[in-house]
Amino acid sequence: MVFVLRRSPEELKCILEDRHYSEKKISENLAAEILDVCLYDAIDKFGIEKIHEVDATSRDAKDIVQEILEVLGGLRERKVGIVDWLGKLEMENKLEEYLREF
Repeated sequence: MVFVLRRSPEELKCILEDRHYSEKKISENLAAEILDVCLYDAIDKFGIEKIHEVDATSRDAKDIVQEILEVLGGLRERKVGIVDWLGKLEMENKLEEYLREF
């Protein structure tokens, strides 16, 4: 199994700024999250049947680990395609703000 952790661009931006990432690195990470780059790469490499996508937005590590254990134990169904940051940001008229450098 491959677990792809996702985080809302708004929350991700705050985390990266708090870690003092450069503006370029923040923009690259936000674009990758919005455009599903890691999810696409994981599916391409391992196949969709081995992927479980986890929305880590506003969740602590213990909660995320519990979800992973439940998937591994067959107590929770595997999910892919649970987030659509591109659609969400577009609907909120915020997409250009996050992708202006690209």
